[in-house]
Amino acid sequence: MALHSLNTLLTFPEQVAWWGLDDNQGLVALDIIGTNDGSLVNAPTWNNNGKIGGSLSFDGIDDYVEISDDDALDFGTGDFSISVWVKTSDQSGTDLILDKRVESSGPVQGYALG
Repeated sequence: MALHSLNTLLTFPEQVAWWGLDDNQGLVALDIIGTNDGSLVNAPTWNNNGKIGGSLSFDGIDDYVEISDDDALDFGTGDFSISVWVKTSDQSGTDLILDKRVESSGPVQGYALG
C-alpha cells in the first residue's frame, strides 16, 4: 500500500480563490489560485500546528484577514460552494468566519459564513 502526501493541490475549473493560511510568515495570506491575497489585520498569529502544514490563529476579538473587493468573489444568485477548516476553543456566541456583504440601502447583498 502506498502512502500519498496530502500536500497535493486539487483545483477545480471554476475555483476562484484558495487561502491555505499555512504560509507561516509575513503579513499576507496568499491566494494560491487567483490574485486575491489578503492582508493580516491586528496581528493574527502563524502556527506550525495546522492539520496539514501551518495555520493562522485569531484572538477572537479583532484579528482578521482583509481581502479587497473583486468581481471574481461576487457569485450573484447562482449556486456556489465555500469550504473551510476551522478549530475553535470558544463554545459560546456566534462568530463570523467569512463575510462578504453589502449593507448600504435596501436588502443586504452578498454572503456570510458563521
